[in-house]
Amino acid sequence: MRGTPIPAGRDQLGLYGGPISVGSGAMSVTDSEVVIGLNDFMIEFWAIRSHEKQCYILYFSGGVQCSLVGVPGTDQLRLNLPVSTYILSNNFVGDRLIHGLVFAHRSGYAYAYMDNVDGYAETGKDISGDAASNLNANNVYWGGRLGGGESILRTLAMARLFIIDPSDFPDEDERMAIAAQRFDAPTVESPALARRTNYATERRIDVDFVDVDQIATTVPNHGTAPDLTIGSTKAWRHVRTRVASTAMERPPVDWFHLDGTHTTSASTVALGCSSGSFISEAVALDLHVGPTLSAWYLWRVANAAATEAIGLYYYNNEWRQELRTNSVNYINTMWEPGQSDFGRYQRSVFHTVYDADAGKVYHLINNQILRTLTVAQALNLSGNVDISFAARGTRILAGRLWNGSLPSDWRDVTAARVSYPWTVDRTFTGMDLKANHELSATAQEADSTVIKNRAQASIGDLKISGSDDYGTARLMAMRGTA
Repeated sequence: MRGTPIPAGRDQLGLYGGPISVGSGAMSVTDSEVVIGLNDFMIEFWAIRSHEKQCYILYFSGGVQCSLVGVPGTDQLRLNLPVSTYILSNNFVGDRLIHGLVFAHRSGYAYAYMDNVDGYAETGKDISGDAASNLNANNVYWGGRLGGGESILRTLAMARLFIIDPSDFPDEDERMAIAAQRFDAPTVESPALARRTNYATERRIDVDFVDVDQIATTVPNHGTAPDLTIGSTKAWRHVRTRVASTAMERPPVDWFHLDGTHTTSASTVALGCSSGSFISEAVALDLHVGPTLSAWYLWRVANAAATEAIGLYYYNNEWRQELRTNSVNYINTMWEPGQSDFGRYQRSVFHTVYDADAGKVYHLINNQILRTLTVAQALNLSGNVDISFAARGTRILAGRLWNGSLPSDWRDVTAARVSYPWTVDRTFTGMDLKANHELSATAQEADSTVIKNRAQASIGDLKISGSDDYGTARLMAMRGTA
């Protein structure tokens, strides 16, 4: 099973976590152009599902409902129609960006083509029991379900719906050709799909997230239906994963993570933090529970008593973003035990932002604010602190801490840093970089027994556990372009 990296020119719409209500970011449109009725249809998507609950790729409301759902635990892709539910595939696996096509012939069979099984169709499922179901709903949601309560898809990178006249439903050879062509060249239309008799006049939704302005609250539809609206009037920058419409950015040099037997930490360190705001940043690939990891701080700065802290950690079978002040925890619980909710083809950036003036803490993943909390007492890291970074086998690549006056454009900066986290060239005006621990080829010497703090010379260097050096303790995470 291979999953699909994102090609050049296609952005991701990152809808993370769960449960998140439809109002928090799912896309929707209400129009007669999306009514399926008694017709056949084709659905195409790129998505990474959540591990937590059912994830709705497509959900119709406002009439007779139907939906396409990913199910955790079983890896099933289910087509829900009024009479019955049909399991189309058992290969909608987590931790991968899956490119899938579903063809539904209402008086016959439905077929799922999943790229993680090399483009071949699963065994067709007889859906003729729903041939007479008039799917008259005129409101469709992508990535979520009306009313919330279910996890929104963690990543949605394509959304296509074609309403097909039954007389023009593609045969097996056509379906195979369409799937193969779309998997091979997803940025251009499939010739086999386009040469069908009714292609030019078919009602459709065709959304690929290219060239969407970051302040937009709608996503252009290149089909026949109106543009789609992002839930709760959220702007594009609040729900997508990065600002640039490019392929996943490779770093300029090789980056690493520590293996399953090593950790790094430092104690009684004076970073020189003052009263004011703080921003912590952690860059990671797929986070998972390492072989000896039960409770560990992946990237955390805390006072010796652990009454004041900011960072990212795993504890009590949960991944958490944390701000702790006066022994009170303000946390964002991210995903369930032992599961990575972040794809192996996608690195993610975690920000915890403490706004001292507003008395707020914001927990962000890939620039989406997942939780906002009111803080009763100011965060104080002005004295000696302990630093923990790079727990065993968790594939965390960088940990950083800024302190000072929070700039008004901080959301623009976090967006830029999500797009390109490999340097600190784009920083927060008015804030000082107090800690910068990077596991890159240029940041550390292979024979060093510490992970250096690149923000301050000889202040906050992290000791590698055991007697091993960096070269021995590290594993390759991402190859650089150099």
